[in-house]
Amino acid sequence: MRFTRWIDPTEMLIYVDGSCIGQGGTEADAYRRAGCAFVFGPTSWYGQGSHVLRLEMRGSDHQEHAVTSNRAELHAAIAALRYHRWDSEGWRKITIASNSSYLVDGITRHIETWQGNGWRNSRGQPVANKDF
Repeated sequence: MRFTRWIDPTEMLIYVDGSCIGQGGTEADAYRRAGCAFVFGPTSWYGQGSHVLRLEMRGSDHQEHAVTSNRAELHAAIAALRYHRWDSEGWRKITIASNSSYLVDGITRHIETWQGNGWRNSRGQPVANKDF
């Protein structure tokens, strides 16, 4: 028996990833380097496009921030979403695929609570990486 999956030509799949080397101690801080990437294509045809980016130390708030894997993961997802005006190109659904629980949990489990708390975590502290 052969199974086939219905492929929706209006669905875009975007794989995102970020990484940081040199993270792990104060001596390593000066040597940290981080980057991220995203690969996208319709679910019916993978490999349409890919981009690799360096994570800059300056955030969207124009302040310098530590270079970390978590920031690289966030930057990959945001850069992918900003890459195109996906909705105006006819994409009805966009799926972001990531191996980062930090990214996935933040956007699926925590974001509404953070917004309701004025972008503060459960301890009352500002949410980490809010500058993205």
